[in-house]
Amino acid sequence: MFPKKTNFFRVFALFFLITLSAFCIDSENSTSFLTPKLPQPATSSIELINKGALLLSQGKLIEAENVLSKACDENQNSPEAFYNLGLTLSFEGDFTNASKNFTKAINLKPEFPAANLALGVAYISNGETEKALDAFSKCYQQSDPFSENGKSAFFNRGIALGRLKRFSEAELCFSELLAQNPDDPFPAFEIGKLKMQQGKNVQALEWLDAAKTALPLEVSILKGKIQLKMGKKAEANKSLEEAKQLLQRSNFSQEVCKDIASEVENLLLQSQ
Repeated sequence: MFPKKTNFFRVFALFFLITLSAFCIDSENSTSFLTPKLPQPATSSIELINKGALLLSQGKLIEAENVLSKACDENQNSPEAFYNLGLTLSFEGDFTNASKNFTKAINLKPEFPAANLALGVAYISNGETEKALDAFSKCYQQSDPFSENGKSAFFNRGIALGRLKRFSEAELCFSELLAQNPDDPFPAFEIGKLKMQQGKNVQALEWLDAAKTALPLEVSILKGKIQLKMGKKAEANKSLEEAKQLLQRSNFSQEVCKDIASEVENLLLQSQ
């Protein structure tokens, strides 16, 4: 479901940082399952929206895009149609047009946390980090902080702050999430990456080890990189050989595996 040029860590970001769900509309009650009552599109548009959502959930992106584009053309007042089309375009890697559709959905329904969350992901995937931070903050403000949208927005806010090198603020986001759920490996993984960015290698390794059970491949690669920076070639070689073995058992697509394998092999050469 990811574009050909998507690298491993972008796949990681999109897959683990956000769970995006298509919206369906209950035509019988003329109201969205997940949103307050709004002026509803005509029945044919409802059918198109639901068909597009189904195709999207099945990973049939081209078909979903065609159906949802038609739904948007038929009814310009359906935030769900524009949101679902935005999701489809995001999964196709067209983040510029995805963000335009999420923005249309939000203009139609300002209190739309899922659309703000998705907009933030589209922005950050396009390198528009300041805009992403604003979208994640709006989603968080509109959500119950303990809901999936709320937690995802807060997590992604930490990602955006880290990319802006606002390390203390970013770490605070991940620390608060760990306080809510100490067993969640993803905040620990991100804190490890923040420490790595700051050159705090010993602390980075400690945080990454806390996430290794859930994310063994990702942790092994990053540990190898850190150990190389520390001049510990034997330890780096061990971590990278482990990553090589884990990759062979991974569920990533053949193309993604090829990209990761190339990176690991290059790192292994440096560990000789």
